[in-house]
Amino acid sequence: MTGFPNIYALLGLTACTLFGFSVRGLSEATTNLATNLATNSSSGHQPTVVTTAPPASWSVALHPLAEANRKESWLRNLIHGQLIALDKQWKWQCQLCVNLPSASNGLLRLSEANGRTPKNSRQNLVIDFEIPAQAKWGDGKPVTAGDFILALKIAWAMPASTKSGNLARSILKFTADIKNNKRFSAHLRNPRGDFWFAFGFRPVPSHLEAEVWKASEGNYQDYIKATTYVTDPMKAGLYSGPWLPKTQRLRVAGARPFVLLEANPAFGGGKVQTSALVIRFQRDERAAVADLEGGNADIIPETDLTLSGFNLITRKDTQRSALGTELEHIDFNMRNPLLTDINLRKAISLLINRHDLARVTGMPPGLPMALGFLHPGLTGLPLRTDRGDILNAKVFQHPVWGYAPSEAIALLQQSGWIRETSKIWTKEGTPLEVDLDTSQVDHMRSETVRTLVRQLTDAGIKVTVREHATDVFLRDTLRKVKFKYLAAYAWRMPPGTVPDGILESRQIPSLQNGYSGENTTGWGTRAVDEILEKLRDEWDPTARLELLRQIETLTSTDVPFIPLYYRPLMAGAASSLSGFNVPGHEGWSSGMAKDWVFAK
Repeated sequence: MTGFPNIYALLGLTACTLFGFSVRGLSEATTNLATNLATNSSSGHQPTVVTTAPPASWSVALHPLAEANRKESWLRNLIHGQLIALDKQWKWQCQLCVNLPSASNGLLRLSEANGRTPKNSRQNLVIDFEIPAQAKWGDGKPVTAGDFILALKIAWAMPASTKSGNLARSILKFTADIKNNKRFSAHLRNPRGDFWFAFGFRPVPSHLEAEVWKASEGNYQDYIKATTYVTDPMKAGLYSGPWLPKTQRLRVAGARPFVLLEANPAFGGGKVQTSALVIRFQRDERAAVADLEGGNADIIPETDLTLSGFNLITRKDTQRSALGTELEHIDFNMRNPLLTDINLRKAISLLINRHDLARVTGMPPGLPMALGFLHPGLTGLPLRTDRGDILNAKVFQHPVWGYAPSEAIALLQQSGWIRETSKIWTKEGTPLEVDLDTSQVDHMRSETVRTLVRQLTDAGIKVTVREHATDVFLRDTLRKVKFKYLAAYAWRMPPGTVPDGILESRQIPSLQNGYSGENTTGWGTRAVDEILEKLRDEWDPTARLELLRQIETLTSTDVPFIPLYYRPLMAGAASSLSGFNVPGHEGWSSGMAKDWVFAK
């Protein structure tokens, strides 16, 4: 639910700066490129990505550690490599390392303390990495351990509120191998089982940036103003990703702005299948879709398309979609005496028709609704279904509360509720009425709330919607638990994380802890707390999944919340493009960009 400020905005870049390239008129190289593009357009197809962020309103943070929004992160994958990355199966894989460390291959280990390895210790976890021999910066200089050590030093100086600064604080130090500058060891501070996220940040070229960093005397704000990424962003040696920025054209009369990328032959993550790529910019998603449908674009990233834009694509073979990491759900306020009745909580769950919800929200066909809080990408459940409504309840390993109105009626009656001539259930003359607090963020959220209200009202439960501004809803209504009955919103649950913030009993916000927790349901049990503790200490992926399944069984049994659906991510991609996948996680489709193949 939290985001990070765009630190790069502090640079004071002008509105007409793109990829950090200042506009100083068309250079000879740019003019030649414009001619080449015109020639290519007539003799062959130029692979093209279209984004909906025009240069006049967007300055991309080129520095590999600087804060980035979703669109900037997508583009950053094209020009910057990273140590490890999530693949389309939601598995961590090496990109700028030779072997993924594990306990079995000896690259993941506990260091010795007093001559022995401490059992179940969360201290002194050491991870050994080796950078591929062929991995080089765009100027041919090798990517070395020194580049990661410099990146860590810079990240340590960044605010803790930034992604890189936060991740770096979990790392105690990097130690370079004195005999091989392609090897180094990472020492983690209080490591958790989800430690892999600490290694998602990217190297910084020490041969270009070490002196700049030294001159800043450890002051991040001074450094980020003087970095070569700002003063000379066209230097090939700044980039270690699949492609290198070669040139750009902005604000040329009668021409659309673009950036040209050229394949990096020394990319450490493997051979790049496409030699060049053009990034063009459109005013909005409608224009981007027109480009795609007209054959003038090959990709509209999932960071750029809303559901309405996705539905503008008429050729279904160019639609790409996947479940993202934000889980739309309903929280029960378990402090409310009415909702301590588990029969009522189950009944409300059983009265929600997810088939209908998928239809009215416009959920892309083939994507399943949620009947548990674990993402299908983690559990091995199908990522797509034939009809796109929900998965068969028999495939789950936990209690499932799907649409079953007859069972809901039986549960309500069991708890003493009656429904005779009145349309509303009553108990001892008191009608069954609840409030639903929410914030309207887009069409999907508003249609979700509207449909839930209709379904529950038709079933005899009166629902009153209380809508709040997004910031007020997150800061006060949820965090300070000002909702009385139900709250509808989304959790962001990246793959592999420990969900302690939303489930652990000590994370229940209260006046005593300064409302610092995110367990807004107020539900917590010793059993879940103990499993979460084991999960924090567990490194083995199979064992971690089993622990998550145990948590899912407990939450599904007690019903402190109702999972509805993971919000979809949607992209457009030409049918002639192969190797393009929308994985759903924040590694984005561009994280596997080296595998893109454009048919000629």
